Parts: sequence; C-alpha cells; structure tokens
Amino acid sequence: MDKLSVDHLLGIKFLKKSDINLIFKTALHFKEVLIDHKKSSYFKGYNNR
Repeated sequence: MDKLSVDHLLGIKFLKKSDINLIFKTALHFKEVLIDHKKSSYFKGYNNR
C-alpha cells in the first residue's frame, strides 16, 4: 500500500496498521536520504562543521 487511508494526519484515531507501517517506512527512507546527502556533502568539502 502506497497511500494513506486517511486524508490528513491530525490525529491517530482512524489510522490503520498499514498507515502506521507506511509512515515508518517513509521515515526510514527519508533518514537514508539525509544520511547519504550528508556523507556526500562531507566528502565533497561542503560540510564546514
């Protein structure tokens, strides 16, 4: 399932188990993108911290 069963995430009352799994799956992919971007920026010299 690639779409939430609700229109918004203002509450969790009507979320299904598949919705919660999709949220966590999306968060993990987002985290991987951020980590990969940080690593590539660091090696290219863009990270000045």
